[in-house]
Amino acid sequence: MVPAKPVPGAAWMLAATSFVPRSTTAVHPLARSLSSSTTPTPTAATTATPTPTAWSRLARLARSPRISVTCNSTNRAALASKKDLHSYQHAEHTLLSHLPTTLDWSVTRVAIPRQFWHSGSVLDRLATARARTGPEYAINTLVVRKRGSTEEKPPLVLLHGWAGALGMWINNLEALAEHHTVYALDHLGWGGSSRPAFAQLFPTCDPDDAALAGRAYFVEALHAWRTHAPFDNVAPEDPPLVMIGHSMGGYIAASYALAHPETLARTILLSPIGLQGFPAAPTNETDGVRARVTRAVVQGVWASTPQRVLSVLGETRSRALMSRARGRVARFYGDDRIAHDMVEYLWRGVRRAPGIAGERAFAALGSPAIAGWRLALHDQLLAAATVPGAPMYGKLAVAYGLRDWIDPSYAIRELAPRGVPVYLLPNAGHHGYVEDAERFARVVVARGAQVPEARSGVGKELADDLVRERQGGWSVA
Repeated sequence: MVPAKPVPGAAWMLAATSFVPRSTTAVHPLARSLSSSTTPTPTAATTATPTPTAWSRLARLARSPRISVTCNSTNRAALASKKDLHSYQHAEHTLLSHLPTTLDWSVTRVAIPRQFWHSGSVLDRLATARARTGPEYAINTLVVRKRGSTEEKPPLVLLHGWAGALGMWINNLEALAEHHTVYALDHLGWGGSSRPAFAQLFPTCDPDDAALAGRAYFVEALHAWRTHAPFDNVAPEDPPLVMIGHSMGGYIAASYALAHPETLARTILLSPIGLQGFPAAPTNETDGVRARVTRAVVQGVWASTPQRVLSVLGETRSRALMSRARGRVARFYGDDRIAHDMVEYLWRGVRRAPGIAGERAFAALGSPAIAGWRLALHDQLLAAATVPGAPMYGKLAVAYGLRDWIDPSYAIRELAPRGVPVYLLPNAGHHGYVEDAERFARVVVARGAQVPEARSGVGKELADDLVRERQGGWSVA
């Protein structure tokens, strides 16, 4: 029997809300020879362990019917107060003030209809009356252009990952704006966007319906945003977009591309979750009481969302927990001032209506502790992106860091041999956009020039080693 890979503990789940890049595997020798950077390889930082008091609060939260994913869920439905939003916007502006003076940028809240989904959507079937009526929602959008440029450049859309926000792309915007007008947005339910309460507006007892609704919550809102976004000099329905999604954003980008392939010139998935999906983490018959309790607590934290848990810990403890990430952020962004402002920015995002909106919609898609991932995309991707003449053929690329906790084996085995470029970023873990920003930019603007690619040369050697390393154990893909 293959030993079970341990389920991440609740302490890891809490620390992960800061979404700081970290590495758990030594750099591959071939990758080291490829690297031209003198930046030291990042090392894993010690994760904070909750105090006994915090553990008891987590246990109560996991048992509470208020965070149940069943029909008994009664999460608070109130949206963030104006004070919370203004505090968040101030932190966002402070972070973005670090952008180079060579860029012109602005943040706008793009209005989308309250009933943003199409008729026939699972959201249409599940929506309450309250979901259909009321004020419009807003998608927080950063627009970046090269200062002084009069050239019309194709639009590029950046979709952040779980617990992230548009400001996390701050180190990439200058390079990307050389070739594109860049639109970085906060997903519905995240960052500075509106926070509609997912479980209350689209209630269901069926976990499969909840997963379909969770995906539609993001994809339908993204399509509504595209219809209303202020693209340069063209009607919203005209421009073929380049869309890049990281992690959760990669899953949303891939789902959007499958639903609306005609709107995209190219889709790039960076460390995407959910392409192959994953089963629930395996258990051993010898698992003790502590292991089973830990798994139950992790499931409770996941279902309630770590953002909600941070709010239960209170302002002082939650801020202290996220502040421990500052040193790691400074190493990756290269500036302690950015690190300080980034941590404050992410913390303000966590404090806005924690756990009721985008976090809850994502949690409905599955969990590592019990359910596994419910809506894998592999069959659809193979049909749409690897068959000549299919809607996404020649328009998809995937990239992973060599130390990524997302398993790249599926993409290497199934997509690369069928013509989909699968790039490997030697200096990166899960956050290649900041850990290996130069190569990430080449993937986007130069179609992977001088970046290892899984089908040939050094890239194939690296890919073969990665597949061998991941064989036999439980992993997330």
